Amino acid sequence: MAHLKLRDFSKAIEFADNALKRDPTNTRALYRKSMALFETLDFSEAAESLQKLLEIEPGNLAAQDLLQKAKRNQAKGELRAKKMSQKMFGSTPKQVDGISALGRLRQICCRRAKRD
Repeated sequence: MAHLKLRDFSKAIEFADNALKRDPTNTRALYRKSMALFETLDFSEAAESLQKLLEIEPGNLAAQDLLQKAKRNQAKGELRAKKMSQKMFGSTPKQVDGISALGRLRQICCRRAKRD
């Protein structure tokens, strides 16, 4: 818990993992690991830890709330990544005077090769 308060999330995960090696059903360690993973923006792994916690303790409201937030943020991140990849790769190259940027680059390279 101290590492979470100090915002040293890698240490918090490490200590939670050590506690979970001794007792895989330790709900506090699962929740703290999930919180640290959530803060490091690893929403999918945080959701996995929270699912394990909810299997052990289905009535844990804090875990249910954090799981909803993790799933929501994971979906937002995936949507953002999809939009960004569409911007980068999905659109066709712009054309200038009927020639695409790639075509123009080929023309320049071919001229240089012919001169050399």
